[in-house]
Amino acid sequence: MVPVRTCIGCRRQVAQDDVVRLALIAADDAGPAPEQVVWDTARALPGRGAWLHPQRECFDAAVRRKAFNRAFRRSVETKNLQLHDINGTNGTSPPPSTSVQRGATEARKRVQRDGSPMNTDA
Repeated sequence: MVPVRTCIGCRRQVAQDDVVRLALIAADDAGPAPEQVVWDTARALPGRGAWLHPQRECFDAAVRRKAFNRAFRRSVETKNLQLHDINGTNGTSPPPSTSVQRGATEARKRVQRDGSPMNTDA
């Protein structure tokens, strides 16, 4: 049985395989930069996730209704957010090796072996 998720754009409940997971990661550069919304195709990044159909209509509705802020329970900057930044240039798969992927890889490294995001290593 496939889990059911709700698209933050159209608010329809669909099978998990039909939507893309979004997550927040820290910015690539050092310093107190804001977190970035990134797609999580592996569905392995720690923290809250949001689910979105990889379609322009759902993305536009989510931005218009500030659904990213509600989904992540914090203010998320969406002014410069573009659909191809999240889903890749063709709208369905991620672009090859980008800084977003490097950031996601770094975020996965911060998760302890037992799967807990509470890393106490300094």
